[in-house]
Amino acid sequence: MPAATLVIAGGLALFFVVAMIYVWPVLSEPVPEGSGQEYLAEQVRLRLAGKVVPMLAGSFLVVGIAVSRWNRR
Repeated sequence: MPAATLVIAGGLALFFVVAMIYVWPVLSEPVPEGSGQEYLAEQVRLRLAGKVVPMLAGSFLVVGIAVSRWNRR
């Protein structure tokens, strides 16, 4: 596989894993009674506010470094 494909696929996969780990505390807490249907979605949006771009960039950076080191061998 070309290195660019590995970086793109790996970066997106790592981003989703990191994002799910980051929002897991919100997903695991019980939903209060009387809350609306969008309560959980709003809590996840609040937790991720302003952090999506840095997490995505960091994921691509980590995977890019790993792929470049792996391809040198």
